[in-house]
Amino acid sequence: MTNTSRYVVLSAALGLALAGAARAEITDFAAPAYKGHLLDWCFTWAAECGKKPADAWCKLQGYDGAEAFNKWENPNKSTRLIGSNQVCDEPECDSYTKIACFKGDDEEEVTTYKKPKYKGRRLDWCRSWAADCGKPAAQAYCEWKGDTAVVDFKIAENIGNTKIISSGQNCDMNDCDGFAFISCK
Repeated sequence: MTNTSRYVVLSAALGLALAGAARAEITDFAAPAYKGHLLDWCFTWAAECGKKPADAWCKLQGYDGAEAFNKWENPNKSTRLIGSNQVCDEPECDSYTKIACFKGDDEEEVTTYKKPKYKGRRLDWCRSWAADCGKPAAQAYCEWKGDTAVVDFKIAENIGNTKIISSGQNCDMNDCDGFAFISCK
């Protein structure tokens, strides 16, 4: 084998090794249904919402879990809870606009921070004062904790005494929002 051939073989092997570290297959599913209804946002009534039902649904489809998902608030269609098999006919039942399922996981561990704090205070819902709220603040928190991505999060309304992650400013008003939890990977 020539030096050029060895280089090509080594380059190909390195490329395959690096590709193997990522998800082998990701498939998007729009408006996922479960037993004749839209998949409900929660696993059981108003509990374990977001990631857990998306993972369970993907596993039923033959995948390893959910890579990403988008919430569909009030789709005005019935939903079915995958954890309890109950149907929700109420207009406030939420579902998913999309779930991206993956196979071939070398998934990084997901860590959930309940009532996350930043420098001694509950983390504020906004990354900057009254701006970049929700996901941008959660992403900044995940990066601050040494993770690379936010997986899921939930608001905790009117908790007061929060700290803004970008500036370190305190919000001492009673209507300051924070996070109930943030999941990072």
